[in-house]
Amino acid sequence: MSTTATERVYELLRHSILTGEYPPATHLTADSVAKRLGVSRTPVREGLRRLHAEGLVNVIANQGAFVTAWPASEMAEVYGLRAVLEGRAAELAATRLTHSQLDNLRTLATRMEQAVASDDEARLSMVAQLNDRFHKLIAGAAGSRRLVTGIAALVDVPLALNTFTLYSQEQLVRSMHHHRELITAFAERDPLWARAAMECHVLAGRAIYARNAG
Repeated sequence: MSTTATERVYELLRHSILTGEYPPATHLTADSVAKRLGVSRTPVREGLRRLHAEGLVNVIANQGAFVTAWPASEMAEVYGLRAVLEGRAAELAATRLTHSQLDNLRTLATRMEQAVASDDEARLSMVAQLNDRFHKLIAGAAGSRRLVTGIAALVDVPLALNTFTLYSQEQLVRSMHHHRELITAFAERDPLWARAAMECHVLAGRAIYARNAG
């Protein structure tokens, strides 16, 4: 089996889930995915196993793989865990972010703000992808591999559910302000401020989801 083929299948499937091409509860059979991607079933099975380990796919015996559907109760838990883990990551990152990483955060924040202000049909998808990079950059700067792994899986959940579609324009703008406050806290090298700003940001997202989902 080709490691390259497995990695390619994994990345393509992951991208399709996170962009909503495969929405929650979609049945993914090895045969149909292999045919679509022009590969054998072996790398597809390996890709699905990796996605299952990340929580993006549920593999059910004798039924196959299904894109994970997250009930509201589980989403509340996801956001709660994110607040704790990302708050800790922001606290650590406050004294570890390099000037280059801070500049990258500013660039990502600016691009998100431009997307929010635009009338591009793909603007929310763009915001979601840039937001994913923003949060994962902070997690990486924290310098803890366990935090990076835990946060990565949790951040992917709202991305897969396209939760930014639940935000009003005012709420999107407020979320962008949270990013700027985080950047200011990082620039000041203030760990407690950074943690508080991140927790507020994530919990605001939880409130929006709870109010508008379903």
